[in-house]
Amino acid sequence: IIEALRTKIPSIPLSIDTRRAQVAKEAANAGVSIINDVSGGRFDPNLLSMLAQDFPALIYIATHSRGDPTNMNQLTHYEHDKVALTAAQELVDTTLQPAMNFGIAPWRLITDPGLGFAKNIQQNFELMRNISTFKHHALNLPLLVGPSRKSFIGHALQQDSRQTVPPHLRDWATAGACCALIPSADIVRVHNVRGVKDALLLADAISRR
Repeated sequence: IIEALRTKIPSIPLSIDTRRAQVAKEAANAGVSIINDVSGGRFDPNLLSMLAQDFPALIYIATHSRGDPTNMNQLTHYEHDKVALTAAQELVDTTLQPAMNFGIAPWRLITDPGLGFAKNIQQNFELMRNISTFKHHALNLPLLVGPSRKSFIGHALQQDSRQTVPPHLRDWATAGACCALIPSADIVRVHNVRGVKDALLLADAISRR
């Protein structure tokens, strides 16, 4: 699939989500330009060294999280009003500094604060309110955010406690969340690109120009 996409759309960078060094290696050899690792290098101790040694131009997205998908929802203790600062410091200590120690140049690194990863509903909103703090303390590297259709957005939209807003109806709220994260965010990850793009273009024009 990767090779076919690379042939069909050679000018567009391809990204793959993986925590495994071997998967990342095979994907890179097939034409992927970006590795998105939601574990921040904690799952596979060989991933960062492999990227440093074998793929000197590959972009690496490091996501803040704790634990793994089976227990991260229990690892949500942060000091009050310090979610953004703590997440940034943990990402630097566990991922960014080790990556650079292995020889991955800073220009290859993108940070992701990990909305929805080891953070409860209120902590996700606190992190969004203080996203500039996260970016500053995460070495001011390019920042990617991915609020798209996340459950905490559905919770904010929920007017009746008996009903949950389904993911596909959260796109307008996703656009609002992305606009709120500008100008700190450099990249946003969304499901409905066409539906969110115009809102982001306008927010970007207001905040950056």
